[in-house]
Amino acid sequence: MTRGKKETHAKESVGTMDAEAMSRRFKYRNPMTYWAGAIFVVLLAVLIVIPAAISTSPTALNVGDPLAAPSSEHLLGTDQLGRDVLARVLHGTRISMVVAVASAALALAIATVIGGLAATGRPWLQEVCMRLVDVGLAFPGILFPLVLSAVIGPSLITTVIALGVLFSFPLSRVVRSAIYNEYGNDYVTAARMLGTNRVRLVGYHIGINAMLPVLVYTTLVMASAILAEAALSFLGAGVPPPAPSWGNMIRDGLTIVHAGAWWVSFFPGLAIVCTVFALNRFSEALGRRLRTR
Repeated sequence: MTRGKKETHAKESVGTMDAEAMSRRFKYRNPMTYWAGAIFVVLLAVLIVIPAAISTSPTALNVGDPLAAPSSEHLLGTDQLGRDVLARVLHGTRISMVVAVASAALALAIATVIGGLAATGRPWLQEVCMRLVDVGLAFPGILFPLVLSAVIGPSLITTVIALGVLFSFPLSRVVRSAIYNEYGNDYVTAARMLGTNRVRLVGYHIGINAMLPVLVYTTLVMASAILAEAALSFLGAGVPPPAPSWGNMIRDGLTIVHAGAWWVSFFPGLAIVCTVFALNRFSEALGRRLRTR
């Protein structure tokens, strides 16, 4: 085989390999990820643009038009007090996302301290931190927010604090495991030999590399926080009325669903399903990125 034929054959082989790699890339890319991205775009529009563009108040009463079915005037109908369901669902999105982001951030802050101490502290301190985490995980998930709400009173701040503390315990284990996985790498040994102090070593060198698995779990915490907030509001221990929360909207709709007003509880439930689905798919995409890194 001449030199020219060899070069042509090599180029064809490289082109075939590139085509196969590209086909595998698109083959394993789940189309559900695109749906999750579309839902995120819709959520951003709901959070930023749509509530400011809609003049209908989510708490405005219209006693002359209660339980109106979805129509051109009220796209998602009205509830038993004549309040527009669309306006309440859109404003409820803001409340749910605020709870999700704030409680996840609080849980991450607490878990970073506890998990970091459990991974790098002295043996007795590691033991204390892990036993504290075990005690927190021993409580039933919904019990602590219910007790805190009964003691302090239901409010948005109470819900954020309760969920942030609740989800910090499993997240602490993730942080500790992520730090342990990085602690034996060569760059950590090199940094310690150069005299890097422990705070900078864990907070900067290890923290950057351990961030991705922690962020993956944090997105799951956001999804769980939305479900927990809806459950608390449904039980009357979350965001109090008349603030539009998806949970208390479902609770209001259950009392009138026998009358045929299915839309009052259906649309906030659909919003919960779509939002949690999008967050879970986003978490899976981050996880795949971590495995292929």
